[in-house]
Amino acid sequence: MACGDVYLHKNFRFSDGQYGRKYFVVIYEPDDNESFYLVLKTTSHIKSSNISIGCNESIRGFYIPHGNSSVFPINTIIQIQEIFELDLSDFLKGANQRGDISYIGCLEKLLLSQLINCIKRLKDDISEKHYKFIIKKK
Repeated sequence: MACGDVYLHKNFRFSDGQYGRKYFVVIYEPDDNESFYLVLKTTSHIKSSNISIGCNESIRGFYIPHGNSSVFPINTIIQIQEIFELDLSDFLKGANQRGDISYIGCLEKLLLSQLINCIKRLKDDISEKHYKFIIKKK
């Protein structure tokens, strides 16, 4: 797993305790001192028609329309307001043993850079701990 990688998790645990199928984007990969990744979930349920490509502060998300990325086949929003920690051992079990997690592709470098810049713009909406991890690698 590397920063910018996109995966499909067939049994993703949401913050409300529910489980479901969800695409996620890796925004932080651990160094030797950590054992977790930071990931952002995505959605294709777009309620507003007044959004622009890229960072949208009003919806706390990063919009990628169909055709602007080789990874997402439909209009997608990467949701920035909620960052999830994914334990390295849980990821390996999900990918290798259970088959719950599958690699989809990697965001293009420009999109990843724009996403990180969007996170910087929305830093008041995420925890200081997560923000420091994300920015530390840049």
